[in-house]
This record gives sequence, structure tokens and C-alpha cells, in this order.
Amino acid sequence: MKIQEQLFIRLEEIFDNRTELIQDLCELLHLRKDAIYRRLRGDTVLTADELGIICQRYAISLDAIIQDAPSRMFFEFSAFKTPIKSVEQYVQKLDANFKKVRAIPDGHIFYATSEIPVFYYAFFPRLFLFKLYVWGKTIWDISAFQELKFSFDLIPYGIKKDADELINGYCQMETTELWSLNIADNTLNQIFYHADINSFENIEDALALCDDMDRLLDHLENLCIEEKKRVPESTIGQGKMKVLHNEMIYTNNTIYFKSPSIRSLYTTLANPNFIVTMNKKLCDYKETWFKKLISKSTKLSGPEEKRRSKFFATLHKTVDRTRKKIEVLAD
Repeated sequence: MKIQEQLFIRLEEIFDNRTELIQDLCELLHLRKDAIYRRLRGDTVLTADELGIICQRYAISLDAIIQDAPSRMFFEFSAFKTPIKSVEQYVQKLDANFKKVRAIPDGHIFYATSEIPVFYYAFFPRLFLFKLYVWGKTIWDISAFQELKFSFDLIPYGIKKDADELINGYCQMETTELWSLNIADNTLNQIFYHADINSFENIEDALALCDDMDRLLDHLENLCIEEKKRVPESTIGQGKMKVLHNEMIYTNNTIYFKSPSIRSLYTTLANPNFIVTMNKKLCDYKETWFKKLISKSTKLSGPEEKRRSKFFATLHKTVDRTRKKIEVLAD
């Protein structure tokens, strides 16, 4: 089968119908419909530039087509595409990417995670600022953070506007989320570690972050009860949510976005960086993976009071243990 023919077959798998594909290609290649039809029939050969534009736009690996290797796929890696130079840039970039997802009609997010979804930290600005500080110092290697201890004044609160937009947008999406009893461990370990190495300007701030973790867990429990996402003390959001508990499979943060027109897969690589693909076979595989995982999980949202109460009580005990260890350091 010719390369051009295989390429268009893969494109047709992305779109609901050929009409949408043709319209999109007209806009992408700046060609009339008759010119697109000639290329679809094979009467006109795509130029090298057109091949490159199409493959880049739809995240298709030309190597996989040429070598007929279905196991080879095309991914975008966020850290290569736009290296993070500031925490403000990260939040704005995350919000910009997520706005594109929110604009797609009838979308649903499936989110499997080994820690609290990053969006939820934006509910409580001090926690969100601390996470940005940790990533900025360790992952992004932001020079300004290397010699500075953490304080709540370190990162300007101008970033709060972007964080508010991020969480408000996430609260509008319909999601199915899979959590484990370890979801709070990463952040609590980070809080204790930075308290232990004297990275807080004031160790009382570490205790304040533990208080915020308790507040975040309380709010997440309320969202599970309501089965809707919203900002604390507000009705902003109201996106439906289904939360399940699974201890059988530990995974990195994986987001599968599904809509009638587009599907995409996001997974962390060197957290909080992520790789992205729209590969049909991998999306099919991941959709089946989620279905299996959901079928073997227990529900936390809705009328599951006993199971939910036990789950969050265990998480609060983890926070309390961290708080007590920090109190020993503070004495």
C-alpha cells in the first residue's frame, strides 16, 4: 500500500467523517476542495512539505508508516517543545493546553493517578505555590530558587489568576478518576523533606501546608459526595465526576481524553512533564485498559459513605503523621 494512501487511512480514523477531514485539510494546506480530492484519490502526490505539515498537525509518525511498524508511535514531549523557564510559564502553558481540550464538544477525561491530580492543588494557593517551588527547584532548575528557602511570599500571587482559570476549567469537565491510598504521599513527603533540610523560611509554613492538605482532602470528600467538581465555597464548575478506588495497579499520572471527534493520551514523563499522542491503536489500548481497571475498582463517589469515610480517614491519618514529624523538627 502506498505511503500516501496509508496516511489518509490514518487521518480518516481521527475524524468522524470525510467531510470534516477535507475541510480541515483545506484550511491546513490552504488548498481548494478539488485539490484535496485529487490527493485523496492519489492523482496528485503530496509534496514533502505537505507530508510534514500533515504529520505534525495530526501527530502521525511517518517513520511508522514507511517501515510498516505498528508498535512505533509519535509522541510530543512537553519539556522538549517548550522548556519551562518560570513557574508562571508552566501554569499558563498548562491552562492553554487544557483550554484546547475543553473546547472540544462532549469530551470526557479518564484520569488514573498515583497522587492527587495536579489541578486540585490550585484549590488552595499555598499548596499550589509549594508544588511549583519544588518543581522549579528540582525539575526545571530555575536558578532563582536554588538558594532561596520557601515562603508563601516567594512566588508572586499574580500567578493565582492563572491558577484560578486552570481549576475553574477543570471543574467544568466530566471526569472519571481512579485514586489509591497513596495519592497524598508524594506531597506530604515533599513537605517533610523540605522541612527536614531546613528549606522553609519559617517551619510553621510546613505545618500550615499540612493544614491545607487536610482542607483539600475535606473538599475532595465533599466533591465525591456531590459527584460534581466545584471551587470551595462556590458553585463554579459543576462538572460531573466519578471517583473510584484501586490498589491493584500503581501507575504514573495518565489522562485519556475521549470525545466523539478526537481522542488523546497524556502520561507523565519526568513529572510534571508529560508526553502526548493521538495514536489510534494506543488510545484503543488505553481505553480497554481503563475499562478493565474500572471494572475491578470500588466506587468512592455517590452513595458510598462507609467506604469513602474510611478512605479519607486513612488519608487524614497520613497527614497527621507528617504533621507530628514536622512538630518534632520545630521543637
